[in-house]
Amino acid sequence: MYELMETDLAAEAYKPLLNRLCDICDTFTFAVLPKRMMGKPSVTLRDILADLEPYLKEIVHTNGTRANLFDSHVSVPNYEYHLCKESQSVLLRAAESIFH
Repeated sequence: MYELMETDLAAEAYKPLLNRLCDICDTFTFAVLPKRMMGKPSVTLRDILADLEPYLKEIVHTNGTRANLFDSHVSVPNYEYHLCKESQSVLLRAAESIFH
């Protein structure tokens, strides 16, 4: 399992990393943080979630203490997807770096 939390990977490293992960992993996950941490809801996020819908495995709600990001009573959806060339393509179109 790869977990990146502290630093961002720019485009030079992001695309090769995603290519390598697609070769060795079969799933990827991400959490959608509470609105107070994200700012205004993003149309782009809704579009990305819609584009990734065919690859969705499950959504697990966990509390904020998992990553120590916010209060323990706040439930956060963690999306788990199948990682394949098609879902990888969605990620590459959607972002230019790992935390974008």
